[in-house]
Formats: sequence, C-alpha cells, structure tokens
Amino acid sequence: MGLVTKTVNNVARWSGDGPPDWTPLNAVDAEACLDKDATGDTLASLFPGPCFFGRLVGPCDLNEMRNAMSVLRTVLGMHEMLHGGSALLEEPDTAAMDLAARIERMVHEEGSVKLSQGTGYEDIDEDDDSLRIPTCHIYHCEVPFSEQYAKWLRPRLDTMNALGGVMLAQDVFFLKMFHQMKVEDDGKLLVVDVYGTWSLLSDWDEWFEQYEKTIPDDVVLTGIELIAGLLHLADTLSTLHLASAVPQVSYGRLESASADDSLTDLWFMCYDPTENKRLYSGTCEVCGRLFVSTKKKTRGHSDCMNRRRVMRSRAKQYAIRVEGGISPEDAARSSSISIAAAREMLEGDQYKFREGIDYWGLSLPENELENRRSVQE
Repeated sequence: MGLVTKTVNNVARWSGDGPPDWTPLNAVDAEACLDKDATGDTLASLFPGPCFFGRLVGPCDLNEMRNAMSVLRTVLGMHEMLHGGSALLEEPDTAAMDLAARIERMVHEEGSVKLSQGTGYEDIDEDDDSLRIPTCHIYHCEVPFSEQYAKWLRPRLDTMNALGGVMLAQDVFFLKMFHQMKVEDDGKLLVVDVYGTWSLLSDWDEWFEQYEKTIPDDVVLTGIELIAGLLHLADTLSTLHLASAVPQVSYGRLESASADDSLTDLWFMCYDPTENKRLYSGTCEVCGRLFVSTKKKTRGHSDCMNRRRVMRSRAKQYAIRVEGGISPEDAARSSSISIAAAREMLEGDQYKFREGIDYWGLSLPENELENRRSVQE
C-alpha cells in the first residue's frame, strides 16, 4: 500500500469584482508565502477568513500569519543546515562548533524562536550515585505565539504529549535525546528544553577514546552535542506542527489526511517526500539565508540576487586559501573565481594583504605568467 497525501484545503483566487474562486493550495503559492519578503497582500489575499488556521480556530490577522511563516522558515533552515551532519564525527570538534554558531545566528536573525545553550552536564556525586548516566542540558528554546496560533497549536501539543515516546526523535550520534515541553503565559509561549544522555553501547568506545583527547577541560558543551541538540529540536518542532496529520486507512489504502487548515498543508509540502508538488529548501552558500523553491536544483545565490556578494565571498576564500599555502591557480579553481576577478574584488574592498605572500603568481617567470593569464581568461 502506498502512502497518499491528501491536500484538501483551498485558497482564494481573486479575479476582480465578485466572490473569489477557491482552488487547492499549490507549491507555487507556498513558495511565494514563505519568501521572507512576501508582501502582506500575498498572504491576506490567499488566506482570507479562517482558512489559514482552520475553521475551528477562526480568522487571523497578517501578523499572526507572518509569525507562523517565520517559525516554519526557522525550522526548515535548521534542517537544511544540519543536512549531512553525521560527517562532523570525522572532523575536529571546532567544525561542529562553527556550524552550531551559524545555525544559532540564523535562528536569532529570523527572530521567531529564542534559542540559548543549556547548562551542560549536571553535577553528580559519584560516591552516592556512581551508576547514574550523566544527563546533558543542551538547549533552552522559547517560541512565543499569537493568540490564534496558540489556539491552533494546543491540540497538536496535546496529541504529541499523549503519544509520548512514540513521537520522539531517534538517537543522535552517541546521545539518547529527549526533551521537556510545556506552555506558559496562558498558552502563548512554548518552552522546550533539550537533553541528551550518553550511549552505553561499546560501539562508541573507540570513537570516544579519540574524541575526548581533543576536547578542552573547560568546555561546557561540545560541538557534536550542540549539533545533536539542534537536530532534536528541529525534529521536535516539525513533528509538533504535523502532529494532527495522523495516517489512516481508507478503502484499503494508507492515507495521510491533513488537518482542515492551510498551515498544516504548508508543513506537508516541505516535509512529505511523497508529495509530488512539494517544496525544496536550502540555504545560500554566501549569506546563509533560507530559500524555498519548487525546483530541486535551485542554488542559494541565485535566490539572493546579489552577484557581487557572491563574488566578494569567493574572493575572500581565494585569499584565505593562498595564505594557507595553496597556489593561486588552485585557489582560484577551488573558489570558483578567476585570479583577475579575485584581485579586483579584494583590492576594491581594501583587503589586508599579508607581506611576503604571492597572491597573484607574480613571482613566476614571465612566460609562465602569460600562460596562466590565458588559462584564466
């Protein structure tokens, strides 16, 4: 039996005078809505009345729609930046630290989710409790909601809490993840604390032995622990928003029926791989901004529409590589920029060049310089 996703919620199509035409929400609509620069007219025209949060919640204003879209963009951005995170197990822990810092900056700049690092491992008296597994508090997260958004979320939170461990994310790296989730401020503030306990599987012994040698004694939370916490948090928030879309069997087929609102449909389009007209998300390789597209191969800098910013970033990477001992031609190839273009950008930005470094290959014989210039051109 195949999993069939049903999208039955409609949005308004205004054609001038008279009542609107109601048609199904599609991926093109969702792409336009999730654009951070989407105008209020775009949201207000597609989701009039109670269709955004559903009939049981009621109408909402433009700010409430923007709040919900911002949370969705935040979680999408976290998942996109965490993609392939298991490769960090083979890298120095500083690489995971850097990625965690970038994600925290992205979350802060988006502004809809408040995120702070946890307190680390709790103190344990080994004489009294030597067999206890240490618990690590990794992240504290707060998500403020508008009145209607909180009303929409409440039954989903009840569903997730009722199912308990069934809906928790899987183990991440060497940590068994869990969380505490509650609402405060009359239900308008969601508070999530993310924790992890060390795995006792012997499969990790050899990795642990090498890993602990690289971690300074004064580190409260390692990079890998931060990445595990971020992944669990993103999984938890996305699961929460989709908790009402419970699979069911109808006429012998397994279906995943979306709730009676457009917001759930938006989450489905971003996370359900069986949806033919789904959305694809990514982050710009230059500025880190999230982009959402109906095309799988969309690249981030084409969405940013700022070619000069891309070239500036590539030129800086070129200079860093040359300073690290890479030849100018190899640095240009790795940075996807010509030596001439890198020189123009760096000199225009008044880059602080280091003395004694041949940034442009000028110390080579003249005939070799001419050959390299022709290759670059």
